[in-house]
Amino acid sequence: MLIEIPTFRGELPKIPARDLPIEYAQTASNADLSQGLLKPFYLTNAFKTLNTTAWRSIFPIESGGVTFWLCTANESHFVNAPVYSSGGRVYWTDGVRGKETNYTLASNAGALTYGSPNSSYYLGMPKPSEALTATVRGTGDGTVSDSVVYIYTYVSSLGYEGEPSDPTSLVSVEGGQYIELGNFKTSVPANYNIVGIRIYRTSTGIAETDFQLVTEILTGASSDYITPAEIIANSDIWDDKDTGDNELTDADDLGEVITCVNYIEPPSALTGLLALPNGVVAAFRVREVYLSEPYVHYGFPDDYVLTTHFDIKAIGHYGTTIIVGTKGNPYKINGYDPQAVSQELLPDQQSCLFTRAMVSGETFVLYPSPDGLYKIGDDFKGNVTAAMFTKEQWRALLTTSASYDKTIIAFLYDDKYYAFFEGTNEGFIIDFASKTQAYATFTLDSTYSVYGGYMDLEDDTLYLLIKIGTTYYIREWEGSSSFMHCTWKSKINVTPYTFFSCMKVNGDFSDDSSGTGTISTSGTAVTGVGTSFYTQLKAGYVIYDSSSKTYREIASVTDATHCVLVTAFTSNLTATAFKYNSSMVNLYLDDSLFFTRALNQTSPFRIPSGRGREWEIELKTEGKIYPPVKLAQAMDELL
Repeated sequence: MLIEIPTFRGELPKIPARDLPIEYAQTASNADLSQGLLKPFYLTNAFKTLNTTAWRSIFPIESGGVTFWLCTANESHFVNAPVYSSGGRVYWTDGVRGKETNYTLASNAGALTYGSPNSSYYLGMPKPSEALTATVRGTGDGTVSDSVVYIYTYVSSLGYEGEPSDPTSLVSVEGGQYIELGNFKTSVPANYNIVGIRIYRTSTGIAETDFQLVTEILTGASSDYITPAEIIANSDIWDDKDTGDNELTDADDLGEVITCVNYIEPPSALTGLLALPNGVVAAFRVREVYLSEPYVHYGFPDDYVLTTHFDIKAIGHYGTTIIVGTKGNPYKINGYDPQAVSQELLPDQQSCLFTRAMVSGETFVLYPSPDGLYKIGDDFKGNVTAAMFTKEQWRALLTTSASYDKTIIAFLYDDKYYAFFEGTNEGFIIDFASKTQAYATFTLDSTYSVYGGYMDLEDDTLYLLIKIGTTYYIREWEGSSSFMHCTWKSKINVTPYTFFSCMKVNGDFSDDSSGTGTISTSGTAVTGVGTSFYTQLKAGYVIYDSSSKTYREIASVTDATHCVLVTAFTSNLTATAFKYNSSMVNLYLDDSLFFTRALNQTSPFRIPSGRGREWEIELKTEGKIYPPVKLAQAMDELL
């Protein structure tokens, strides 16, 4: 009789351990199973040290080959500006106020490499708070020349132009007269980078007609706007008149028609900012989804605001389709032109549990719902973990004490769903896209707590925001050349009441290492003399006793001179040298640990005699183990 594991897959918690397909695991931890072999993930790599500020989000701002890591204390969503030669311009929302900056502003011209931006501006341009006054000046000739209405706008140094002021009253002008404009708000709102004002006027005397730029006023100016300082210097007024004849500027001399009538400033408390391929940016607050004008990231017309029946938790997209995850049913917003989008309330009763757990793919969006990991796309809509978890198992995975209280921060990485439990060193991976869908877990260093991250598509690197002690760091997922310690435990193999005598495991194994100093044991407690357990041993390693010629697995390392074994040696050790290994196998017989051995060779090895019906194989390693793994009754079965 032979038990043979032909390849390695992840977990299917929904299926009882004895009913699993032979290649699936009861436990798959820290294991990269993408190639069908058992290989641990690489350790994270130190990338950048931050400080003790409680950061929650990170984003790189790049310009000219240098990077400033923008850090925020609130959960934030960032997008790069779709602008040629932007200088690293970035927009973000954090639930407080939309903002923007660039590399020079954020880094103080390169003096800083991370942190809150040295300078930033609010996202958008405000509407002037009051209308202008329009006063007729000059001596008229008794003939009405024109009737006009005025508005004005604020302009930023980058040329952003906001929603115009309310219009003036309609005023009639005779030949020989002009208009004196006043009531400018020259003490402009702070934090908007406002540097100028544009004035517009109707040309036909009807307030509903197009407003055109009053270009004659700007004769000799270095730009197409007036600065607040120029107005102040002109006694807080500005005259709309032709300097040649001191009459109202001719309609033929007016400039372009205003385009920013609906460029409404994004509201405060906006969050969830994302960029669509049609140049539109979208965000949300409470039960409203906001869409901008294409390539006008700061203008959110009222007509483009969509409302939902439920509070919104997150938004994602594929192409120009936006998926809205709410506390109730999800919504789908379709359409290339924000003036003509359609909103659909989906019938799926699949609420979105966590804001930073929604991920966007090329043709789909994924988010955790109470039933499982839910996918919405044009070609598929449903629970992708239905074959992996029962509803109760899924709830237990996301629960500590109250239902779904383990907040997830998730990323789409290598076509898999990577989820990190916020504030812990633990997480899981769901391979939802392959034919061999499965689940696996990972555990980072015990001193780590993950609070955020950034998926860099250019270098295909996942950067994690990690707290160690009181300091925050940015670390690269799998950035090290050293491996984690992985565990893979097979299904329960049910056999007739029988025995197995030998086993073969192929892998990149090394000989046992000689330990520093000596050890003695009292049951499962190990005490070392002249040892350095912290640097040599880990949980999941094995220690070898030459007198009994047996191995025992290490459950935990207490300090440099103390550790705890999973099971005790057959007799206590007194001042004996020891060997250890990072690769090992455990055999379980009828639900009890039966045999432990280091994996230090690829040739077959014997196991003790024992009979039973239920056999489980557990492998732990920091190297690679190749299929097949075989457990046999006779050596010739292993060939």
